[in-house]
Amino acid sequence: MMTFSLGESELLAAINLEDAESIVALQSLLQWPKRALISVRVLPFIRPPLNTAADVPKGEPAFEAFKERRSGARRRYQRQEYTRNLERLGRSSGWEMTDSGVFLSHDILIQLYLGNASLEQILKYISGLLKISQRIDAEGIGRVVDELGLRSDFDLKGDEATLMRRRLADLSQQLEAQGILSAPSLLFKGEAYLGYGHLPQIESIMDLELKRPSE
Repeated sequence: MMTFSLGESELLAAINLEDAESIVALQSLLQWPKRALISVRVLPFIRPPLNTAADVPKGEPAFEAFKERRSGARRRYQRQEYTRNLERLGRSSGWEMTDSGVFLSHDILIQLYLGNASLEQILKYISGLLKISQRIDAEGIGRVVDELGLRSDFDLKGDEATLMRRRLADLSQQLEAQGILSAPSLLFKGEAYLGYGHLPQIESIMDLELKRPSE
């Protein structure tokens, strides 16, 4: 079973390689002024989106119309933010992953974590993925990791594929137990933060600890 632990001076970024915002978050961490004072670790988090709308009883027509307008506004914002994130990555369109591409690409993230890879090394790997095409598959991923000098002879039709899927599912459950509900998210000193917009709050915590007199 895949397990993880964080030290007092470590920040965990939980990401999903299918999500442009996750990659933008890692790029932001690369430029983060506090990075020199902390070790940034990266792990994948994959969980199907929650959708409880079908379980909620319908209300009055006026209330349902309000909910639909609110949902429409949320969808427009999400589309706009998605477009902005693609622009930040220098792309005009998104990408998709095959089923084997999803679990293989994220399992390699786990291997990089276990190998204590730097944030720069992880972003180099991700950059290679995004250069494949709009469709990221196992064959393309194999070429990327081979160029990086990583193991690329994966058996995706046997027990190894089953192990990868189980490892990713176990890890996502562990992260969820720590309070991670979606990607990208941050975990610092046992506290989960949704999105990378909470970096200023984490900076404040670090500043307070630096000012605290040692015992």
